[in-house]
Amino acid sequence: MRITTQMMTTNLLNNISRNKKNMNELANQYATEQKIQKPSDDPVVAVRALKYSSQITELSQYLEKNIEDAFGWMNITESAMKSVNSVLELMDTYCTEAANDTYENDDRNAIIATLKQYRDQILDLGNTDYAGRYVFTGFRTDTPLLFDEKSTDITYSVYENLKFSDIKKTSYVKGGPVYVAGTTADEYAAQAPTLENCKKLTLAYHDLDETVPDINGEPVSSLKALNITLEDGTILTIPSAEADALGYQLVTTSIKERDCYTATTSDNPDGTFIKQIKFIPETGEVIFCDDIYREIQDCTNIEAVYNKTKFEKGDVRPEHYFQCDTLNNENGKVINYSAPSQQDIQYEINFSQKLTVNTMACNSISTNIASKIEEIINAINTCYDVEDRIAAVDKQIEDTSDADEKANLQELRNQLETEQVLKKKVMQEAFASGITTVQESQNEMNVAIANHGSRYNRLQLTESRLKNQKVDFNEMYTSNFYVNIEDVAIEYKTAETVYNASLYCSSAIVQKSLLEFL
Repeated sequence: MRITTQMMTTNLLNNISRNKKNMNELANQYATEQKIQKPSDDPVVAVRALKYSSQITELSQYLEKNIEDAFGWMNITESAMKSVNSVLELMDTYCTEAANDTYENDDRNAIIATLKQYRDQILDLGNTDYAGRYVFTGFRTDTPLLFDEKSTDITYSVYENLKFSDIKKTSYVKGGPVYVAGTTADEYAAQAPTLENCKKLTLAYHDLDETVPDINGEPVSSLKALNITLEDGTILTIPSAEADALGYQLVTTSIKERDCYTATTSDNPDGTFIKQIKFIPETGEVIFCDDIYREIQDCTNIEAVYNKTKFEKGDVRPEHYFQCDTLNNENGKVINYSAPSQQDIQYEINFSQKLTVNTMACNSISTNIASKIEEIINAINTCYDVEDRIAAVDKQIEDTSDADEKANLQELRNQLETEQVLKKKVMQEAFASGITTVQESQNEMNVAIANHGSRYNRLQLTESRLKNQKVDFNEMYTSNFYVNIEDVAIEYKTAETVYNASLYCSSAIVQKSLLEFL
């Protein structure tokens, strides 16, 4: 084949251009440290770079925002729950100490003051917030767990569900002497107090409304009904009215009445048989007579429906624990709240992977603590009441000179001392039951902390895995998109040598003239 000068020149120029282009590409890579300057340089590298970049962006979103925010929420929640648990441990210690009969009243006063502070601290911890959102109130993150001020404008109708095991056998002092001028020693002796037992159900709130208007406007008990579901599914409804056809009667009484804890069965003159339940609004206690207590032993649920209007600052808002209806007493507006179900606030911590970060107060912070503290305070106050009466009798004995009157008053004092001993015993039992209540609250809190901890561990494992994935994708992105600067420097030097060689070779060939070939 004949090779012409034109052919050789064209080839030489093409080779020089190709070598120069190669050197230019390597120079650009050396300057930018990138394999390509535009997608058309290498579509495969470009597509991989976009894919890896997208993955790294998603991982950064999960790690630096979602997971970080989830950790913040869960750390705040865990800190609050552990603080509640620590306070419960201290309450357990104080109740154990106060149950000791060697303590004087001043000592018990100090313990009660401390227990009140601990109770308030537990409830305040329930108002813990994260970035302005309350962490224990489920989806209602803008509503605090507690009333932030005294409230009397809204009446709550609360539907509280309890179990038969919530009915406790409790001691109380029945009877006791009351000073009446002219009462003889024998009559005072006949008023001797006794220690009795009752079956008591304590509701979540005290200071309940005493009466509410019925459909006809007549006042009836604010404990509107007890709906007791028996084992066979039958619902036993005990209304707050006169005894019904089955003989059940719900009676509202006062803590000031000496027989308020006595729920009896009796025969009516008309031949009907009445089985009684007593309701004490001041303490939120429901007292069952023995017959009803035996009848409902196999019940599966007890629903108490009651009204409460007066809330103090720091009281728990019912909608966070119970189904309830509210009535605004100023404008008549009614709001219905369903029973709080599991309200999971979830964060997306990975692709198609969500984690619940919140714990609800109704699943961790028990309202029984507040009720138990009130019960202990009432028990101590009854002891103080007896002491005041003894002091008053001592003053009367000191002031009288009549021997018979002194004998009568001395018998009154003896019976009051007996009442004091019995009421101190009831007070000790109240402190002892406080230990049980505190321990049950601790168990509930420990379960919540364990559940929280398992989710926290999962979050940590996910974070660790995503960090490893981010490192891997960064390495793949770097190896795909960026060059090794040392390798490029060597390749550039090689390309430069090749380019210079092509120039030298071309100059040697092109400088020959046609005559030299002839």
